[in-house]
Amino acid sequence: MSASYSALISWLLSLVAMDTNVITGGDSVAAPFRVIGLQQMLLDGQLSLHVAVIPVKRFTTRDLRSRFKVLCS
Repeated sequence: MSASYSALISWLLSLVAMDTNVITGGDSVAAPFRVIGLQQMLLDGQLSLHVAVIPVKRFTTRDLRSRFKVLCS
C-alpha cells in the first residue's frame, strides 16, 4: 500500500463528523464536504475504497440554476 493511500485515508477520516449535530451545523471544515461513510472492499481482486460524502453548505434548486446559467454563458 502506498504512502499516498494512507494519507488519503487519514485525511478522509479527519473529515468524519463524530456528532450528527455537526453534520448539519456550520463549524469550519477544510473541504466543501463531510464524510459520512467509508468502506474498503475487494472488487475483482483489487482493493477499492468507497466514500460517501455530503456537502457542507446546503444548496437550493435556485442556487444550482443560477450557477449553471453563469457557467453556460
